[in-house]
Amino acid sequence: TKTQIENKIENVLDEKISFNTFLKTELKLGKIIKAEKVEDSKKLLKLLVDFGKGDERQIISGISQSYTPEEIMGQKAMFVTNLEPRKIFGLKSDGMIIGLKDKTGSFSILIPQKDAEIGQQAS
Repeated sequence: TKTQIENKIENVLDEKISFNTFLKTELKLGKIIKAEKVEDSKKLLKLLVDFGKGDERQIISGISQSYTPEEIMGQKAMFVTNLEPRKIFGLKSDGMIIGLKDKTGSFSILIPQKDAEIGQQAS
């Protein structure tokens, strides 16, 4: 069954937005420098992500069923960086990792195919 968040995301994705609205979304490359399981949670990982120039953020992500902290640490991935911070499981999350789920529900982070600098914005 789908969670309330997944249903909301699907509803939002069905709506069209203007190009100018899309341009307001900050998509940046970050490097996961620390990852750990969130205590008492089956899905959540607490990530510390470096976006360069002293910009390190805590991001809580529901990907622990697809990645162990050891697998994801050191990985570069794409993140939405201008979302309002929110509390997830009582922890501040200041961004969102971008990825895809396959047919089995396994999550796959989006990573650049070529070397790119952390903090670089998607274009």
